[in-house]
Amino acid sequence: MKKTLLAILLLACIAPAAVVAQEQPPPPGPEEQSPPPPPPKRMFFGGGIGFGVGDVDWVDVSPVVGVRLIPDLAAGVGITYRYTKDSRYEPDLTTSDFGASVFAQYTVVQNLFAMAEYEYLNYEYYDAYMRKTSDTYDSVLVGGGAYQPLGGHAQLVFSALYNLSYSEDEPGPYGSPWVFSAGVGVGF
Repeated sequence: MKKTLLAILLLACIAPAAVVAQEQPPPPGPEEQSPPPPPPKRMFFGGGIGFGVGDVDWVDVSPVVGVRLIPDLAAGVGITYRYTKDSRYEPDLTTSDFGASVFAQYTVVQNLFAMAEYEYLNYEYYDAYMRKTSDTYDSVLVGGGAYQPLGGHAQLVFSALYNLSYSEDEPGPYGSPWVFSAGVGVGF
């Protein structure tokens, strides 16, 4: 009998505590709400740095700076410098390309974006008589890409753009209408 009475008394004390523990807490009052998350950083810097070594050595430096106009839409400018040395010929063939671009990028869904870019490039190439020639090239590029956050305000960016200005019949800086790139962006 004592054991039964003790069990009922213990159950009577524990049961209300268990029911209270399962209740949802009341929503926080205005003074208790957490502050909204900070807005995305408006200015960002990034671009690409690339190099290759072998029979054809090359270096590419392409910094960009941009601003977020609204959370999903960004626009910016970039500059490009490329140096190439082709050791398969005697003497080595060297070229330098430089130019500028403007772009707009729209985030379609998280980590995926659509992009349009206009690029003006002064590039060098060797003609059929092995004379170094310089020319200018305008590119209208459209496509998209993805980015992967790296932590902090940095992200790894991949893009695939189609060059609407590409022509197989005239010399140009790209060997294909597709232009693939990867780089790192940092927001401030």
